[in-house]
Amino acid sequence: MRALVTGAAHGLGRALTEQLLADGNDVIAVDRDIDTLEQLVVSSRGACRAYLVDMANTESISRFFDRTREMSFDLVILNAGISATGQFEDIPSGAYERLIAVNATAPIRMAAQLVGDGQMNPKSRIVLISSLSHAVGYPGASVYAATKDAIAIYAKSV
Repeated sequence: MRALVTGAAHGLGRALTEQLLADGNDVIAVDRDIDTLEQLVVSSRGACRAYLVDMANTESISRFFDRTREMSFDLVILNAGISATGQFEDIPSGAYERLIAVNATAPIRMAAQLVGDGQMNPKSRIVLISSLSHAVGYPGASVYAATKDAIAIYAKSV
């Protein structure tokens, strides 16, 4: 099986990538932390390929699709995510823009493009990672919760 995991260098994405590799799968690991991705490649003995992608940058995502156009996937886990916490009025607008781009725009675009370009194998699956924050929200994470709600609703809708 070939899997694609975004946000593969740390946290949940790293754990999912390591489990997929341990189960004998080939993994395309995407993150903006190239050093950690390269460690995954070395430890996987060739079962993992790393792609440096900044999920907030549409050109970076386009370059990824240009390099992987001939690949198809059995499992896609769109996990990459970031947070910005604090009083909503104190967080710079640029942080909000990056949050929306990484947590909502990028996974929506990637899911649509993978399907639209025929890169999903028959019976393949796309997993969109949301957060409990989408349902409960909490002070200091309003935009984060909103982006995770957007992904949860998108996943239900498609």
